[in-house]
Amino acid sequence: MKRHIILEGIRGSLNPFTTKYPKKSYIPPDGFRGAAEYDAERCVGCGACSQQCPPGAITYTDDEKERKLRLSYGVCSFCGRCEEVCPWDAIHLTKKYELAVYNREDAETGVDIPFFQCTECGRPFFPYPQMKASLEKVGETLAEYGIKQEELANLISLCPTCSFTVDKMPERRMFMRRLVK
Repeated sequence: MKRHIILEGIRGSLNPFTTKYPKKSYIPPDGFRGAAEYDAERCVGCGACSQQCPPGAITYTDDEKERKLRLSYGVCSFCGRCEEVCPWDAIHLTKKYELAVYNREDAETGVDIPFFQCTECGRPFFPYPQMKASLEKVGETLAEYGIKQEELANLISLCPTCSFTVDKMPERRMFMRRLVK
């Protein structure tokens, strides 16, 4: 009896104890919530995904030239809330599930959005794609009020500091009066 156990132990130790990973690739089913990825062409940098992320996996930082949106897979719970709230359909959960990395910095993805610069002082103050997309969305409504899109573009192309300077106030007041009518 002991001899049989010893022989089994020796035979077992000559072969690998585990199967190699992956033995065959796994194809996730439809509806699988894997790693989220940004579509850089569609993202406008509004930050809605960051504000609604329950575990705080999505963060954004603004520097002098751009807004940096970052998603940390180490913190992400793959709930899909970012995908639900994105008004521009710019972030999607994929079927990617193999996310193991050696360096924590490699476990993140992101997108960099350039800032629009104030036409008066040159200071960057707002994500350019978001400004462009907002103008396109309100363009039809502006036409109903007899306001040209260029007129609004001139007003919103000023940073908050420059837009409230004394020489710009009459222009802003006239614009707002036309909207209230």
